[in-house]
Amino acid sequence: MKLLIVIPYYEPAWAYGGPPRLVSSIARALAKRHQVTVLTTDVLDAQQRANPPHENLGGVEVYRFPTISNTLAWKTKIIIPKGVRTVLADQVRTSDFVFLSDFRHWLNAMAAPYIWRQHKPYSLAAFGQIQKPPDLKYSLKVLFDQLWGKRLVQQASLLIAQTEHEINDYQTLGGSKQQIHLMPLLETTPTADELAQRGTFRKKYGLSADTKLLLFVGRLNKLKGLDVLLQSIAKVKAKLVIVGRDDGYQNKMDILIKQLDITDNVIQTGPLYGMDNAACYLDADYFVFTPTHYEETSLATVRALSFGLPVITTPQAELPWLDEYGAGYTVENNVANLVDKLTEILPNAILRTELSANAQRLFSEHYERSRVIVELEHAIQTVIPHVQK
Repeated sequence: MKLLIVIPYYEPAWAYGGPPRLVSSIARALAKRHQVTVLTTDVLDAQQRANPPHENLGGVEVYRFPTISNTLAWKTKIIIPKGVRTVLADQVRTSDFVFLSDFRHWLNAMAAPYIWRQHKPYSLAAFGQIQKPPDLKYSLKVLFDQLWGKRLVQQASLLIAQTEHEINDYQTLGGSKQQIHLMPLLETTPTADELAQRGTFRKKYGLSADTKLLLFVGRLNKLKGLDVLLQSIAKVKAKLVIVGRDDGYQNKMDILIKQLDITDNVIQTGPLYGMDNAACYLDADYFVFTPTHYEETSLATVRALSFGLPVITTPQAELPWLDEYGAGYTVENNVANLVDKLTEILPNAILRTELSANAQRLFSEHYERSRVIVELEHAIQTVIPHVQK
């Protein structure tokens, strides 16, 4: 089966968050059994662009197209590629199935007419991007939905949702229950080299084994709920580790830290990748995530489970099966509820051990990559049964 994946950022553009990491993992796994091509752009980080324009990564053929402005892409996530049409038209024509990743971006808008004209089966995985928070891009999102978004949802062969809430989001744009497939995010099992990093983060920052560490990994954006985490850390005996790049909230966050007089209780590392990233998960006591808007499951919370790190999240970032497995807690998104939960669990070492074991079990039974890939393959093949599997 020949699969085409369309995404605005791809490996190694890890600075753009969860989707490039997630889709890279999906593409590499599918490439073991199918012919997989990725069409993407050359965004990488604030200063650099990704190269080369065409290469094979882990069995995946990758085409990168230059964006009109790397600065615009980095600061606003408005990613406009050029020189795409010929390759895009050819790849859509020769593919058996198209996987559209993310939702409101220019590559999807460019791919849509070719897909519709040729009646190609396709899936849409919005990854929590259907909601329209009242930010500077709100009007652009409304316009996108009118021009392409609603039709992209309504004519998809398959709509991939992470949670029941995202199912409802698809339905607000005209998606039907028959189109929607509930499928969790996926993550790979930590490697032996990653697991060997245990203790290195605490050693680097001079933290004793008794110091309680809460971990946040994500963009420093006002929608991520960092104000709730900071106000909570001021009321409990723990330190908060903040891992991620600035996305417009750094200055306000620093001011709030000073106002709350918690400078000594907050560790800011900037973005961490590779073994350094693994180390912070291994040495934390709990992963905490309290976004102010619905963004569905965070890949960082799934990664936490893979390391046996219990998760505390909110309904705005639901992690399916979390409470059912006893692998963490879903709490209402306010300081009082979070402080109450942290005050209850932080002193209890036996509970922490139980939660950790449950987190690993939840990961292996629902989020481990090979399990989810089998489910994805089956979902795709049900909508293109005539294709040689």
